[in-house]
Amino acid sequence: MTDWHDTADRLKARLAKIDAQQMETMNEVAETALVLGGAAVAGYVHGRKGGMPTYAGVPLDLMVAGVAGVVGLAGWAGSYSPWLLAFGNGFGAYYIGTMAAGKGQAARKAAKKPDGSSEFLGREYTADEQRAQGVQSRAPVMAGSDGYPPGFAHRWAA
Repeated sequence: MTDWHDTADRLKARLAKIDAQQMETMNEVAETALVLGGAAVAGYVHGRKGGMPTYAGVPLDLMVAGVAGVVGLAGWAGSYSPWLLAFGNGFGAYYIGTMAAGKGQAARKAAKKPDGSSEFLGREYTADEQRAQGVQSRAPVMAGSDGYPPGFAHRWAA
């Protein structure tokens, strides 16, 4: 004869374990979204202001990453600390990415073609040049001759 109480207890334990696994997965998804969101906000501010604002000589993206990192790691935001840390990590990732892009631009300026001429045009590519070169600039660019930014509606234009 089956002991229904034991079966119910085992089922409750199994459901509790599934719920804990699902909660862990959802927290990971939320933290990933917050990292991406932090990077997106930093990029928007950079684009909107024409450069990253600085306060006391420290770029805003680095400042937000540092403060959110300290507060998040110290646990001063309570249960929101991991989420604050993730959001700050997005700002930190944006800072590192833009610093690396600057180093890459400097390398591009110094690079020489086989004929000895410079690869650098003295400016960012236009949308038409980006399509021809197979690159995408993250900097604001002029629309191509078709009126669209690179990689978008021009593919479906009649």
